[in-house]
Amino acid sequence: SVDITFTGHSLGGATALLCAAHHATSSLNDNNDQQQQQQPKTTNIASNVVTFGGPRICNEVMASHLSNNVLKDCNILHVVHDQDPVLVNNEQLWDTMGFHVAGNEVQCDPYNPVLYRDDDEKEESSSNGSRISSLLGAWNILDHCNYLGTFVGPRLIQQ
Repeated sequence: SVDITFTGHSLGGATALLCAAHHATSSLNDNNDQQQQQQPKTTNIASNVVTFGGPRICNEVMASHLSNNVLKDCNILHVVHDQDPVLVNNEQLWDTMGFHVAGNEVQCDPYNPVLYRDDDEKEESSSNGSRISSLLGAWNILDHCNYLGTFVGPRLIQQ
């Protein structure tokens, strides 16, 4: 058995979740074919999906189906922060459309390797005022590329 982790940032995060679901359903079909042919069973298990700044991609029914059926043995973690303008500026649209998170969403500090369990802990432990700045609005597109103290966006390379 081989554990597989699917990961991605932004649109890549949505793609990672869809690829994990595809892999899980393809693996089920492959294993059924192998059992019918009496071949040794080998499994490649989608054990983790970790996304950074990924969008919500489905309604509540589909999110529940992914979490509780298709990827029931998979840890699904969506890492987000309040200063990400892509997420903040699309939240109302996703709410209106009824989009939900499949798995668990966890807040992080965009500039330090810190994950928060809930907003109360975040407000108590945040010393850089990220909660205050999120109330002013997320507008800097570079904040979409900062996760856990790592810049995941494009870089200029001087030659």
